[in-house]
Amino acid sequence: MTQKDSSSLVERSNRFFVQGEGNIKYTYNNGIIAKDEKLAAMNFLNALEKLSGYIEQEQKKISEMQKDLPVLQEVVNGTWSKEVRLSELKTELAAVERKIQLSITLEPKEEAAKEVEQQKEAPKISKNISRTRSI
Repeated sequence: MTQKDSSSLVERSNRFFVQGEGNIKYTYNNGIIAKDEKLAAMNFLNALEKLSGYIEQEQKKISEMQKDLPVLQEVVNGTWSKEVRLSELKTELAAVERKIQLSITLEPKEEAAKEVEQQKEAPKISKNISRTRSI
């Protein structure tokens, strides 16, 4: 049974299906029962008749996938030739990141020392300026 809410109106409709293993539902005519009694009785049989077609389709898909299976297993089980180079690059990256972090942590200390020096020089400059004004 499905429900559709649209602006406080509820629409309900019954849908009929045949449910197989794995909770797979098979329908005929989207589960809508025909108004004719004979056709309505046949909906379930028609849904069961569609199963043989579904089985054939799935068997074709399985056979196609089995053809590709050996190639895919070789890819999965094979070793990557550039694995050693990748590990070297990862260690090099870690070293570069450490250097960057060290340079970042040293820069604020150097900047703080420069600011202290500039603050010490700032009063001297202002005194010189004030003297030049007085003369």
